[in-house]
Amino acid sequence: FFQAEDGIRDKLVTGVQTCALPISYRCLITPDGQLGLVAGLGFGNGVDIDELSVIDLRAREPRTIDHVPLGTVPESIELSPDGRLLAAVVMDGCSLAPEDPLHRDKAGLVILERKGRTFVRRQRLDIAPIPENAVFTGDGRHLVVQSHPERSLAIYSVHGSRVRDTRLRIAVPGMPSSMCAGPRPEPGRRR
Repeated sequence: FFQAEDGIRDKLVTGVQTCALPISYRCLITPDGQLGLVAGLGFGNGVDIDELSVIDLRAREPRTIDHVPLGTVPESIELSPDGRLLAAVVMDGCSLAPEDPLHRDKAGLVILERKGRTFVRRQRLDIAPIPENAVFTGDGRHLVVQSHPERSLAIYSVHGSRVRDTRLRIAVPGMPSSMCAGPRPEPGRRR
């Protein structure tokens, strides 16, 4: 996929334009290769509810089959290793100027669960402001969420289709902006 002013286009594979939001922050493909997921902004104004576009990649011509509301300004999305859960971090007004009437002190963590060929919302939690990213651990048992101004990583435990704040915070020396997790190592093997 690549970003275009009028949507996401997949020219390299099919030459077919797919309807997704014009400002896309993250594109993922589910582990089974059936769905493309695009978190995007409508006008990018920090006020409107933005969404996840779900794209059917198995169709003869890939097409958007669902739009799932996330919150305002989805900064990043991440799939659990098994592809069953999706975590989205949304600004929800925390990146607006403090004098802005729509400013909020907290951002949001939205958890979605895969149901067939789409994802459904299961949970929303208030989290520390300006979360740049979230990532599941290789075993899928924890979710790590960054906070720019707090210079920390927050650890959440995964329980079915929900997460719980462990209250564990890891301080980092700078403002975290990017991270990823690798697959869980095989028992007895060192990396």
